[in-house]
Amino acid sequence: MKKLTWLWVFLFFLVACQGGDAGEPNPAASTVRPTPSSEPTDEPETELTLNLNEPFALSAGKSVVVAGTELRLTFTKVVEDSRCPTEVTCVWAGQAVIEIMVQMGESAPQSITFSTNPISTELHDTIELSGYTIHLQSLDPYPQSSDTPIPFEDYQAILVVSQP
Repeated sequence: MKKLTWLWVFLFFLVACQGGDAGEPNPAASTVRPTPSSEPTDEPETELTLNLNEPFALSAGKSVVVAGTELRLTFTKVVEDSRCPTEVTCVWAGQAVIEIMVQMGESAPQSITFSTNPISTELHDTIELSGYTIHLQSLDPYPQSSDTPIPFEDYQAILVVSQP
């Protein structure tokens, strides 16, 4: 009976340790990431409330709500950042293009693209939507070197929301 018990204990440890050497993490386990849950949580959503006609910084991945309205803006993506770094001499100043999701109340969000250098008719730094004007004043930080990309979470769009 003791031999059978030891056999079960041995098999249990063998299965538990499968996939990696003793003392080393299982590489497959280290790459598994939990999927975001759509279940409600007790954590309040961090959202900044802003006033009309006042410039504000919207950090990458964050949302803001215009006080007294149902207008919500979320900075979702940096599509392009080809601005000329300060340590480089360029022929063209370049541009940064960002995506902001705009939602009015319970309506479906709309993806709006803004540019820091809107030279074409397809790119804009100002849009009018649902009775509001949204203007991109700038995008921070400005690139310092072409060798060092800016992480998404470091970006801040400086915006102004107004009513015409």
